[in-house]
Amino acid sequence: EPVDDATATFKAKDFAFYHDRPDGLYITCTVDPAISQRLEADDSAIVVVGTDKELNLYLLDAVAGKLLPDQLVDTVFSLYRHWNFRTLGLETNAFQKMLKTEIERRIAHERNTNPHFRLFHIEEFTGTSQLNKELRIHGLQPYHERGAIKFPGERLELLTGVWSQLAFQMLEFP
Repeated sequence: EPVDDATATFKAKDFAFYHDRPDGLYITCTVDPAISQRLEADDSAIVVVGTDKELNLYLLDAVAGKLLPDQLVDTVFSLYRHWNFRTLGLETNAFQKMLKTEIERRIAHERNTNPHFRLFHIEEFTGTSQLNKELRIHGLQPYHERGAIKFPGERLELLTGVWSQLAFQMLEFP
């Protein structure tokens, strides 16, 4: 159910956009793996963000869907080859720790087979409950309000694909 814009956490008027990606961004990737593959369960999400010196967050790439663990790992490395991110943020708890282990195994393999492979740092987000996740989402609100979360494109109504889905989720939160 859509939320009234007057009381919404993320207001439609505050969405910001970019056409040309600025140079010199600090590029990171964050993975929120879903535990369940059930149709009604949350999707896994992987987002690549570039941050500039003013702490503007440029949404560069995103993948969302029902992804198996090997698909998540393959997608992370595909995104790494494209974006060469410096840090990977990974939500880990019981089941999801296995995902970190598999990513570390793939890093070791890449380092052994590719002399140009540049290691990236893995930052874990642990002990996440639904409440903690909602608090982290609320933490994005000041960035959104000042127009610092920048979507690729021109305006909200023209967003497509994963960007349209993300914008819709923001507008209906919580």
